[in-house]
Order: sequence, then structure tokens, then C-alpha cells
Amino acid sequence: NSKIIHTDVTIICEKPKIDPHRNKIRNNLSKIINIHKNNISIKATTTEGLGYLGREEGIMVKCLTTILKEY
Repeated sequence: NSKIIHTDVTIICEKPKIDPHRNKIRNNLSKIINIHKNNISIKATTTEGLGYLGREEGIMVKCLTTILKEY
């Protein structure tokens, strides 16, 4: 068996601004992956207008998750 310990999410987009939605995202992820919301980090950044993300043609998300595997 394995258990999710922590997850770190980075959202990359120009719009919408993530800060007003940060707690709702954390709460929803907490329910979906069944960990406490204090173990979920939500960060946001932009590409400073570069590429398709800078032209507001998409949103990219990177996620790093720590998993504990029981032996």
C-alpha cells in the first residue's frame, strides 16, 4: 500500500489570478486525494507574456507529490 504525504502544485498562467481561488483549490484537492489541506501547497506564476501561456491560450500545471510506500 502507498499513501500520499504531500503535494506541491504550481499553476502557470497569465489569467485568472490564482490567489482568490487558492483555498478552494486546496480544499477540493484535499477531498480528491484524501490528505489534509495543510499538506497541499498551491503556487502560481506567469510566463511574463511569453509563448502560448503568455498569450492566454492555455494553463499549465506542474505537480510534485511525495508518496510513502509501506513495506
